[in-house]
Amino acid sequence: MFKKILFLTIISTLLIAPWLAINGAEQAGIILNQQEFKPGDEARAKIVFVNNFSEQFTGRLFCDFTSLIHRLPPMPYVEEIDLAPGQSKTMDCSMAIAETMPEGVWRVEATVKDRSDNIISGSYKEFLVAGTKKEINADLLVCADVNCENNKAVFIAGETVYLKINSGITDMRINAQTQNSKTKDKQAIDFINNIAQIKSEQEGSFIINLTLNKSGYSEQAIQKNFAVIGAPAKIKSASVCSADGVCVSPETVQNCPQDCVQAKAKIISAKIIIFIASALVIILIMAAAYYFLIRRTEI
Repeated sequence: MFKKILFLTIISTLLIAPWLAINGAEQAGIILNQQEFKPGDEARAKIVFVNNFSEQFTGRLFCDFTSLIHRLPPMPYVEEIDLAPGQSKTMDCSMAIAETMPEGVWRVEATVKDRSDNIISGSYKEFLVAGTKKEINADLLVCADVNCENNKAVFIAGETVYLKINSGITDMRINAQTQNSKTKDKQAIDFINNIAQIKSEQEGSFIINLTLNKSGYSEQAIQKNFAVIGAPAKIKSASVCSADGVCVSPETVQNCPQDCVQAKAKIISAKIIIFIASALVIILIMAAAYYFLIRRTEI
């Protein structure tokens, strides 16, 4: 009977101990500088934790800012604490209210954990963020076709460069221009329904600078690059270049590389063969002459 009572006492102690530990420590108090914030403000919180245990307490004090509407990653502050009974720890944490932060209810949370990562104390206070702007989150596509099915970065002179603003936002104010990386010359770009096109007449490297604006949204700047190279040699006229592997006038390397480059290669190969054959004949004649000269000397 005694063993049974002792066993129940131990189990009860183990179950009640965590509750006693949490309630033996004062909840971490939070003081906020104000309850509503707008862009440019700073939310400042003061966290105060008092060790109401009867012994030394070591652990960590956390301060987190989180949005209740948009599940964004918390922005934590952490400080080590080592307090004797009755001592307190104060920690200051803050968050700047940016122009593009989500509007709505936010929360600052204070949490105390011991060395084993057990939560000893926790509390929170809510506040409101208002007047911020949304983000446009657009992208600029540089393409070889009007539907922008194929992205492209290098164009041949004379080709059309198609630009498409990929965004779910409509009625944006668009300011765009191209700039030659070498000459620094600039040219404005006109978009219609988020689509524009540029004629690549000049060779070189180019930068596209794009700025998007809309009321209630923050400004977004985008920069993209593309290059224009010279056109390769091609058949100018079917009547000039027959593309039959034979280079005949008026075909030349310039107006018919298909035939004349091959023909030139064949001529070079023939010259090499003739040179090698001639060299072999000369070597044979010299060897024969040397042989007959030796024979005559022996006789």
